[in-house]
Amino acid sequence: MLTKWDDYPVHQTPDPIAFAGTDRNFYDRYFFNGYSRDGSIFFAAALGVYPHLNIMDGAFCVVHEGIQHNVRVSRHMRMERMDTQVGPFAVAVLEPLRRLRLKLDDNDAGITAEVEFEGRAPAVKEPRFTRRIGPRSFMDYTRLTQSGSYRGWIEIAGRRIELSPVTVLGTRDRSWGVRPIGLADPQETVPPTPFQFCWLWAPLILTTDSPCITSMRMCRANHGTRLPSWVRSAMRRRSISLTADVRWYSSRVAGMRDLPACISITGAARIAAARRAST
Repeated sequence: MLTKWDDYPVHQTPDPIAFAGTDRNFYDRYFFNGYSRDGSIFFAAALGVYPHLNIMDGAFCVVHEGIQHNVRVSRHMRMERMDTQVGPFAVAVLEPLRRLRLKLDDNDAGITAEVEFEGRAPAVKEPRFTRRIGPRSFMDYTRLTQSGSYRGWIEIAGRRIELSPVTVLGTRDRSWGVRPIGLADPQETVPPTPFQFCWLWAPLILTTDSPCITSMRMCRANHGTRLPSWVRSAMRRRSISLTADVRWYSSRVAGMRDLPACISITGAARIAAARRAST
């Protein structure tokens, strides 16, 4: 089946864009969060595309004055990925890898919004993450992470809250690949799927005035095996490498023998200075 994207030079396989390999669990997703410096408001949003389920869904959530407000949306995608609007909620790319817009029109939840994200530093590509259970691929995806600020407004029950890039910061990510979605596979894996694994994904803004934005991923399986971890920092104008010292301690929680206790980040002198300024 041909879709609008097939008129653009973006193909990477002989298939039309509508087809994403052969794994039913392939996904392509946006995620955003934002928060005011004084803690008065927090919001998060997501939009996901599931090509082999032919579904696009999304959500917008805002917490204000101790109350959480949610909008959840879903629709049949009709194999067309260029239309990134689901009911009242839409995501638009204004300037790739820098500026994106979230728009939420009238809905039953009584919240509306028009919010623009702008990156404070370059988007950072995390290493491809692959996890297998026995011979079966369980997760296989790539993520980009970007720290930024927001402008625009959110309206709750007729009360409008203005967002300024000076006071409202946040993070976005884009990830795509294979993760479990929808119904679980009825054919169990051998050996059985572990109950869980520990995961810490932490985009950090060391100070609101610092040019250093750090992203890290620390994970460990519940049986104690260390999974690939990663840390990287982006300056306002370029990306640089950092190292992380992760110390672990034994936990008494069943099935979770090791958890991170202390993470210290080291790098160039200017990063150390930015880190000192944040403490």
